[in-house]
Amino acid sequence: MSDEVKEAKSLLVKEKWPIVCSVWKAMREQLQPVNLEQLLAEDPPDFGSVEVRKDPFDQSESLIAHWYNKGQMVGNIVIHANDQAFAEYDVVQPHPSKTGWFIEATTAWGSASRISAELRLIQSL
Repeated sequence: MSDEVKEAKSLLVKEKWPIVCSVWKAMREQLQPVNLEQLLAEDPPDFGSVEVRKDPFDQSESLIAHWYNKGQMVGNIVIHANDQAFAEYDVVQPHPSKTGWFIEATTAWGSASRISAELRLIQSL
């Protein structure tokens, strides 16, 4: 990858970082009622990988970044040119108060002005 491409990605990440922080905070807040907020650091960690993809229809660019823990991808975020974002981060824990349910991930979506979030649950086998 050329230095120009690396610099362009770095600038885009810096530009979108406030959205990353807002989305991260919303995902972490979903973990507070179930006493699992310690699974996500207070501030978002640096990305393990970053790419920029062009939409084939309108040629707009989206930032796609991944979080890693010990070499394993544990989360990702997509931020579109219009600043709409979607993120998810693996939790992989039994639900502490819903017997028979498992928290797969915490997710968040929206824009900087309005972010929604929820825990993604699956029924235990």
